[in-house]
Amino acid sequence: MAPWEEGKARWGNDVEAISRLTSSFYVKIAEKLREKKLCAVPIINQLFVLQSGIVFKIVVVHDRILTLLEEVVETLNDSGAARIESSLQGIRLTAWKKNFIAEPFLQRTLQSFSTSYKFFGSTVQLVKKWIGWRLLSGHFNDYIIELLVVAAIKKTGTVEPHHNVGNYDAVIELDPSAVVRKTPILERRPAKFQKSSWIRSMNSSTTTSFIR
Repeated sequence: MAPWEEGKARWGNDVEAISRLTSSFYVKIAEKLREKKLCAVPIINQLFVLQSGIVFKIVVVHDRILTLLEEVVETLNDSGAARIESSLQGIRLTAWKKNFIAEPFLQRTLQSFSTSYKFFGSTVQLVKKWIGWRLLSGHFNDYIIELLVVAAIKKTGTVEPHHNVGNYDAVIELDPSAVVRKTPILERRPAKFQKSSWIRSMNSSTTTSFIR
């Protein structure tokens, strides 16, 4: 595909027009990927690509949308409009900043943290399985779980435990005030799951035996 320069006037100054134009990008990109024998599924605001059993999400981000939304919200503010945050444009601006500024920054930060603490990823998986066993998965955003693990690891000091179970215990033992609540969100690991036997089970093929 030939590059389409961001600054060209054809992008327009209307959020809906830019959104429709980016949607057409997804369709064209999908067509090109299918020519390469890849499975590509475009939808209105993103594109999914299946490669080697892994699903990738492609999102076209145009900063002009942010500028336009900020201009509209600023105009509403100057006009003395009330409850701007709950207006359609206010909600869209908040969502845009969350999806394309805050979350990518958080993802990069967590990725950087995981390179420094090699047991971070496996500890997150362990905590997610434990939460799932408690039937609470639908109540916890993935970022919240990952940040709980970060808080627990940082609280243990500069020397990281030598296995993910140690980090898991640190998550369970977090001071409730550290996560705002006054009562523990999760209870301690049952005594029958002793570290020695549990680590062996986690290293075996029956990695889910601890949730039976």
